[in-house]
Amino acid sequence: MRRLGVKGCVRKSRYPSSPGKEHMEFPNLLNRAFHADIPMQKVVSDITYIKHRGKWHYLVCYLDLFNNEIVEWELSDTFDNSFVIRSAKRLL
Repeated sequence: MRRLGVKGCVRKSRYPSSPGKEHMEFPNLLNRAFHADIPMQKVVSDITYIKHRGKWHYLVCYLDLFNNEIVEWELSDTFDNSFVIRSAKRLL
C-alpha cells in the first residue's frame, strides 16, 4: 500500500456505546489464550455487517479455536436476537 500510495480510511463511529441499562460487560474469560487442546473447548463468535447493493446484511459466525474452523454461521437481512440464537442452538 505504501509503494502504491494507497491509504486506509478509518471512520469514527457515530454511535459510541457504553455500558449502561441496555449494555452489559462480561469478564474476559479467554484473556488472549486463543489455543484449545480439544475440539469445541473454546468457541468464539462475531457479527459482521455487510452492505450489498444498498442493503445491509448481517453475518454471525462461530469459530472453534481448536483448529480455527467455522463450525456454525447464519446470514440474515434483519439484525435481531433471533438469528443469533437460532445459530447458537444449532451449534449446541
